[in-house]
Amino acid sequence: MKTSNPFLFFAAALCSIGCVCSTSDLVGPNDEGAIFDPQLLGDVVGTEAKTETYYTHRLTIGDRVIASSPPRKRYVEEQFTRIERKAPDSKTYLLRDYRVPQPSPDGEKLDPVQIGEVTEAHLTKLGNSLFFSSKESSGKRNVYWFGKISRENDQLFISMLEPKWIKEHPEIVPHRCVWDRDITLTATTEQLRDFLTKYADDADVWDEAIPLGRYRKSR
Repeated sequence: MKTSNPFLFFAAALCSIGCVCSTSDLVGPNDEGAIFDPQLLGDVVGTEAKTETYYTHRLTIGDRVIASSPPRKRYVEEQFTRIERKAPDSKTYLLRDYRVPQPSPDGEKLDPVQIGEVTEAHLTKLGNSLFFSSKESSGKRNVYWFGKISRENDQLFISMLEPKWIKEHPEIVPHRCVWDRDITLTATTEQLRDFLTKYADDADVWDEAIPLGRYRKSR
């Protein structure tokens, strides 16, 4: 996968067990079917800044530590994705990944540094659920990633289609299998929206929602 696409952090945690992408977007030309929700604007903090202890070598038996190298300290940078509006009247979101460098020795906080590319994304409502989608372009590969999103307090969650369910119900939506665990949906935008509308609230069709990080208003 192309890791410079910020939307892919939405999918990364689930792709180790299988991914579902699509050859069609969830919205049509000129943002047809897209909606805009200003409440989604802000930062999603995937990694909190912290200092952690680690060991280069450690031998354990059960809960007992038999041998260990001296403990060391390392700084873990904060990383977040900023969700912005492309233009005042646009329904397109812009996603930018940032990292926050370690403060200087005198304690001065440094400005966030953008990493990767800026990616466009769309929000749409199907059934009673909200979906976020974004395009990945990598060589000859042009696919769309999407997930069902929700917010609870300051946490943003995503749930993605369950590949196993699609394989068990191959007649439900046009698709092709990629390797053993991944699936590419080949449905048109209209077919895809109809499918997701029908199954948006079916728990069997979706992986368990996972937290993407802490949501906050952009600073």
